[in-house]
Amino acid sequence: MAGLWVRVGVERAINNELAAHLQSVLSAEVNALRVWFKEKESDVKTLALDAQIQAGIAELVERNRDGKASPAELSGSPAAKELRLCLRQRLEPQGYSDFIVVDKKGKRILASFEERLIGRREPDAYGEYVHRTFRGYSTATRPFPSEVPLPDAAGIPHAEVPTMFVMAPVRNTNGVIIAALALRMQPEEEFDKLFSIGHMGESGETYAFDRDGLMLTRGRFESELKSLGLLPDQQDDSPVLRLRLLDPGVDLRKSKPSSRPNHDLGLTKMAAEATRGRSGFDTHGYRDYRGVPVMGAWTWLPDYRMGIATEVSVQEAYEPLYVLRQAFLAMFFLLVLTFIALFGFSLRVRQLQAAARKSALTARRLGQYALLQDIGAGGNGRVYKARHAMLRRPVAVKLLNPEFMDETTVARFQREVQATSQLTHPNTVAIYDYGRTPEGVFYYAMEFLGGFNLDKLVKRFGPQPEGRVICILQQVCGSLSEAHTLGLIHRDIKPANILL
Repeated sequence: MAGLWVRVGVERAINNELAAHLQSVLSAEVNALRVWFKEKESDVKTLALDAQIQAGIAELVERNRDGKASPAELSGSPAAKELRLCLRQRLEPQGYSDFIVVDKKGKRILASFEERLIGRREPDAYGEYVHRTFRGYSTATRPFPSEVPLPDAAGIPHAEVPTMFVMAPVRNTNGVIIAALALRMQPEEEFDKLFSIGHMGESGETYAFDRDGLMLTRGRFESELKSLGLLPDQQDDSPVLRLRLLDPGVDLRKSKPSSRPNHDLGLTKMAAEATRGRSGFDTHGYRDYRGVPVMGAWTWLPDYRMGIATEVSVQEAYEPLYVLRQAFLAMFFLLVLTFIALFGFSLRVRQLQAAARKSALTARRLGQYALLQDIGAGGNGRVYKARHAMLRRPVAVKLLNPEFMDETTVARFQREVQATSQLTHPNTVAIYDYGRTPEGVFYYAMEFLGGFNLDKLVKRFGPQPEGRVICILQQVCGSLSEAHTLGLIHRDIKPANILL
């Protein structure tokens, strides 16, 4: 009984750890995706507020006031030519492949690099997003099939190529919305790559899907899908918008597929739950779209109308547990030795966790952050300049010293970081992210500021002019005032903590 009790406890602990790891991977992927979408929305909002672009679009809207302007009249107008020239110079460096301008009144496309689109009604595929934009919101679409021929990965143009847009409303001089500006993105350029990093183990996969259970990313098993007959064996074929997340009922790697037609098959357990708007996880196991037993975590993003899931095969995830079960069976009558082994295992795990923390810092790698430069130290941690692996932007990462790694101190730091993240004053350093790596290192990432602090300024250049001192103190007081309003006290105001 004692051995069985220990085994059940270990299984439960491993199960909980797997659930936490899956949810951590999923959370990191969702956060990265949201940040990426916000950056894209910021791009299009900036263009939609540009006076030159607004004027060109307003002229096209006026030209099409009665809704009868011909495509040639729209495309050949000076406003359209100037708009195309201006946007080509702005979009190509940012990786956007095309743009469209949709008139709010007539729902017609007034301008684009693709002249064959001009004069057409807005495509049904992204009508819902255009309507949201006309209500004053910037929005990004999920991948969907194009209604006009576009170049695929091999450069061959045809319809139903996966495409994406990010849109923003365009207003006239009176502030009235007159059109929508949409920028076209190619999913394989950046969107797909966001999902290629975050996954568990060799069999892990993280991917996106739509309300119908259609795959929105290429995934990791493209060649296997072709060999299993889930995709045509063509060089440029991909699962995006072609593969539906159906439960085949059997492991297709070991058995022939069922003779039932696809329309009789249901979605996988994960896809069925997510497309109903339910987030969750399952560590007991279910079949994925290949019929492989997997465990996973998933969520539905209603604002982007798509789901995100991360999965790993049950066999790989529970491999350590299978070994442990064999050990229990072999040593059933040696309970004393088993308890000794478990005690040694517990000590070894702690040693490995401590070593992992040190090796993570030695390798200058902290989850998604690459540590670039040690830029300072405080009483309870060190601060590094770092770069996020997927977003490619510099951040400042503060690490809690290992000797402070008790649960009480970490919990206090978490509360402080959560409270600080509510501060929005422009003179307060912004908090981007916080958490604990799989090695147990607690950290939080914040805005990286160049320049130097007030202490260095005074030591190097001496007392500052009265006007500049007042200006600096006004900004400091503005930041502290917001913090005090939320009940936060800084407790360490000094020139070295004021960055210029």
